[in-house]
Amino acid sequence: MRLLVLGLLMAVGLAGPQRAALAADLGDVQPLPEHVAPQLVPALGQGAGRHLVQLVWNSRRARLERRVFEVFDPFAARDYDLFWEPVNPDRQDGRRAEGQGVLTWREAGALRYGRESIVAQYRGMLVSGRPEGPGSFVERSGLRYDGAWRAGLMHGQGAIRLPGGDSYAGAFREGRIDGTGIFVAATGETYQGGFRMGARHGAGEVRAPDGAHYSAVWSDGLRVGPDRPGGSDAFAMLHRVQARPAIEGAAISVAVGGPAEFCCHSGPPSFGYTAISRSDRLEIIPDAPGMLDIWRGRANIVIQDPLSFDWDRAGLEAYNFLNYNESHIKTLPLQFGLENRDADPLTVIGGYLEVMSSRVDRQPKLQSLELKPLSPQNVEFSIENYGWSTAGNAVLNASFQSNVTEQASAPFSIQIGEIASVHAFSFVPAIVANGLPEGRIEALATICQGGNGPSCLDQLKRDGQLGGLANYVVTGLNEYDPNLASGFGLRAAGMLSYDWTDDDGGAHRTEAPFEGLVPLGTFISRAECEGGELLEVAGGRPFQLDEHRDSYRIPFPLDATVYAGEVARWQITLDAAKSSNHALRIVLELADGREIASRDISVLMFRPNTYPATIRPFQPRC
Repeated sequence: MRLLVLGLLMAVGLAGPQRAALAADLGDVQPLPEHVAPQLVPALGQGAGRHLVQLVWNSRRARLERRVFEVFDPFAARDYDLFWEPVNPDRQDGRRAEGQGVLTWREAGALRYGRESIVAQYRGMLVSGRPEGPGSFVERSGLRYDGAWRAGLMHGQGAIRLPGGDSYAGAFREGRIDGTGIFVAATGETYQGGFRMGARHGAGEVRAPDGAHYSAVWSDGLRVGPDRPGGSDAFAMLHRVQARPAIEGAAISVAVGGPAEFCCHSGPPSFGYTAISRSDRLEIIPDAPGMLDIWRGRANIVIQDPLSFDWDRAGLEAYNFLNYNESHIKTLPLQFGLENRDADPLTVIGGYLEVMSSRVDRQPKLQSLELKPLSPQNVEFSIENYGWSTAGNAVLNASFQSNVTEQASAPFSIQIGEIASVHAFSFVPAIVANGLPEGRIEALATICQGGNGPSCLDQLKRDGQLGGLANYVVTGLNEYDPNLASGFGLRAAGMLSYDWTDDDGGAHRTEAPFEGLVPLGTFISRAECEGGELLEVAGGRPFQLDEHRDSYRIPFPLDATVYAGEVARWQITLDAAKSSNHALRIVLELADGREIASRDISVLMFRPNTYPATIRPFQPRC
């Protein structure tokens, strides 16, 4: 297993660290054993162009069409099936694949639908058939890269995570690590400094999990300068991640387990977790960036199809609370390994989770939707709370804004009050206050159906039927092509402010962005819409974390002998009854009475108070 991890590092051009003791430099350059097969990583000088013949749905003509795409395949020699799924297929004018989309490699001869046969996947922008700009690459072993691409290779700033939990964040050049960055091993050992063609090069600093550290100078992976202090003792203590003395010659690695998360064609994504290696801890969070931004009040809480795509963060699928129900994965598969670097065997007779603290995450999880998504007019919205505390004193401060004239209406405030589960509110008072009589609002719903919608809207403006809101009315956006107008309405943009109390009694007030289209009328009838090698501890049975407790232990059974130079790996499954934050370590008990602890781990478990199916009936969107 140790050789496999080394092979993964070399596959991406990173030689070391090898997780040895500080005196051995935590791993200098070692050759790649010939029998270790590197994982799939786009590399300079490999691959060939391919022609893909696919059936694509043409939304303009409402029919399937046969298309030919030209794509560069860095793994052409392996003869995988390759599929290109563009976000906007109608804009594929030439043969070379262009624009945002998903490029999927599958086992040869496998069905296109389902995720079992997926080998690897790229999500992001293609230019002339090659990845360009921001994008994400995932391989089924769990290898994952997120960052910049140029001409089909990792190039620029990015982050790569290896299946065993090692990670690197920093500069890449032509598919290899090159520049300045930080490598964090799954055991918590770090190297921060320069790299050239995958090897350490230039000044850098090495830190062990117990805070011991030094600085040195490297040249193409070899140390050429003397060791020197790497910072103050206070700095070293800041990065100390083990409370008890380390056992010399042994270390525990930690990583998030579970299958790689691929997208498309199989409904909403299964729920998973991801890990970010910090210098002082391993941070585990839900693998849903968009959803986390909505939860924390950093992103627009209005869920509408045209507004939910966020390619820079989430890829093709929009992550929000609507994606998840009780059938999706909510447990956390936590992998850990015991590395024996000593000459004598280590005998493990048991283990436990040392939980320093657990707290319910009481920040409200708010999202807002139209109350009647299948109606031509939606001036009423709901705000739904999936969190474990009430959002109080909620106020929406906003204005109606035109994305054409860049004009904005007079600002308005809507007092919403407490949001415990579902709270409905209406934009009608704000519409009336801006000059459109209430008696005229309902008639706008279908007045432009069946004819030339944009022309009809222009006539309404000329006739004064939109009152004082004529300058702010915008056309609705089609989900797949913003050039296609399906209706008209008002774009409300502002901030939703609300109070909440955390698990320790602390008071907070959050301001969350609110931006959504308030539909006033439709150009189309309802008939035109489409309907919508790891051993499992305790046999995989989840171990339950508390939600409000400090300094407790969760024992688990373990019986193994790890011989010199070997790595034994296990997986333990964690669960919690509520969304909650946990600070913990994995501790293994040895037969000689000693204990060895992992690096510090912080975990954010996602368990909503309720699910969309129970808070409101699901309705397909038009």
